Amino acid sequence: STTPAQFIGGKMLGLSTLVMGQASLALVGGILVYGNEPGSGPAALPLHVILAAIPYLLLGYLGFSLTMLAVAAIFPTLKENFQLQFFMRMVILTPLVGVLFILPNPHSTASLVLTIFPLTAPLLMPFRMMLSTVPGIQIVMGLGLLLLWDGVQFWLTARLFRAHSLLTGRTATPRALW
Repeated sequence: STTPAQFIGGKMLGLSTLVMGQASLALVGGILVYGNEPGSGPAALPLHVILAAIPYLLLGYLGFSLTMLAVAAIFPTLKENFQLQFFMRMVILTPLVGVLFILPNPHSTASLVLTIFPLTAPLLMPFRMMLSTVPGIQIVMGLGLLLLWDGVQFWLTARLFRAHSLLTGRTATPRALW
């Protein structure tokens, strides 16, 4: 018997290891193909931008994975799960609309808010770092908020898995989950 936190942690560790292995292979391929310029990485991006973007991408992956696990915990039936996961994928892709705010002026208030807000930071902060120099305090603030968001997500997902195991055989209504 495991605790919900151990269960969620084990799932995340296994899936994350697999995904990061695949991403590493893609990065190595990018370095071999595009990284011939000195001081550049895959697709001729500056190496410092790639290194600064990695924590954002890792924490963003963790947060969105925990969100998908929470959906699976609340609605374990296959039909409901697929419908909600499709909706969640659309929500996850909406930060790409934020690119329209960052492109004209990477230092505007809208750009700042979108790149430190935890739901949009994993995709938009690396993009903003490619366009211009981002102050270090904004990078640290974005990472801190993203880390806090992931901690809340982990706690919530573990609670939802625990509630689901206690509700076996009953429908997971909002009142029953509460």
